[in-house]
Amino acid sequence: MALDPARTVGAEVAETIRRHRLAPRGETGGRVLRLLADAGIPDPEIRARQYPHELSGGLRQRALIASALAGDPAILLADEPTSALDATVQRRVLDLVAEIRRSGVGVLLVSHDLGAVARLADRVAVMRAGRIVETAGTEEILRRPTHPYTRALVRAVPRLARPSGQRATAAAEPGPEAPAVIELADVSVSFAGPGRTRRQAVRNVNLTVRAGQSVGLVGESGSGKSTLAQVVLGLRRPDSGTATLRSPDDGTPLPVGDPRRVRTIQPIQQNTADALDPRWPVRASLTEVIRRHDRLDRAAALDRARELLASVGLDDTVLDRRPQELSGGQRQRVTIARALAVRPRVLLCDEAVSALDATVQAQVLDLLAELRAGLGLTLLFISHDLGVISRLCQEVTVLRAGAVVESGPVSRVFGAPRHPYTRALVEAVPSIDPVPTTTRSPG
Repeated sequence: MALDPARTVGAEVAETIRRHRLAPRGETGGRVLRLLADAGIPDPEIRARQYPHELSGGLRQRALIASALAGDPAILLADEPTSALDATVQRRVLDLVAEIRRSGVGVLLVSHDLGAVARLADRVAVMRAGRIVETAGTEEILRRPTHPYTRALVRAVPRLARPSGQRATAAAEPGPEAPAVIELADVSVSFAGPGRTRRQAVRNVNLTVRAGQSVGLVGESGSGKSTLAQVVLGLRRPDSGTATLRSPDDGTPLPVGDPRRVRTIQPIQQNTADALDPRWPVRASLTEVIRRHDRLDRAAALDRARELLASVGLDDTVLDRRPQELSGGQRQRVTIARALAVRPRVLLCDEAVSALDATVQAQVLDLLAELRAGLGLTLLFISHDLGVISRLCQEVTVLRAGAVVESGPVSRVFGAPRHPYTRALVEAVPSIDPVPTTTRSPG
């Protein structure tokens, strides 16, 4: 973790200011708050007094950006600075970096997000397997790429569902007779804050997911998405309202503590490095789950592990490799295989592809769509990326500051948004045109 877990976010940012004497002692606190606000952190006075574990992943990332900017650097090396941020906050952070660049600071942006690259970069170098395969001006790379890998990257970028656009879609929408498997009714959740305060994370949220649906949950970091995921999984009790998980077979409610919940719903986390034990090879990560739930002997559990790997497009050569020996896409496929080991009926994907490049992201999304169609799975997909939701989901719910501001079919919500916040999200998504049939000549 880049942030010190033993000190507050404000102290983290202030250290650089104090160490390099960038402001008089009496002005340090005000400068810290301005840096946090410029990095897109809401309520900077409150967040400055919080510790990293009290912030969402996106808020921690924004705090890191504020810390990096505190020293007025001559060169800013931005390594995936916006990968966990929603479109509006991403645009604000990139605009901030652009302002800094115009003031004379050099910027090296390392990113798998071609939208961020399109917004900020003058030139692009495309890397594959440790080598630069193509370099050119940003517009040339995005509109007229020459290398097959670059063309594949640009083609793989998820695009929004727009009235005149075209999007990949999953299976047909289940009818209204399909039973509800997830029901949230007026769910509210709050957390203890500094000085005996309470921070409202979720406000009166209503959400229904029916068997066979693929439903997206969109919102900026800190909007309550992951808190709702914890409520759905039974890891957190709401302060008020009800959260019900039902059996897809007969609609029977499955209360927290019911062992059938494990076989009904499984999560796929964002951080695959944390989701898999770094000490264990893939073989152990899979067979431990299989033997615990299916009571199989070692040989049968290993056969089942091979079947699971094959179902997610991996062969058994990864069985003896540890997580750090796998690519990000391979690790994510292993976490999906492990989630499938208990034969769940519902997958809850919390930012499951946000750390992957466009081609691997497309492969994982296609895999999830195939698994949903082939196994009859229900998906609740949490993401800040509207393009990802547009590619995979049929319905979407938009959260802001813990409250639902809009919900409905993806094509309607993204194609003709009604709420100002949803419109701002859609307008903030960079437009990357599909690769034309003719490309520039290598030069």
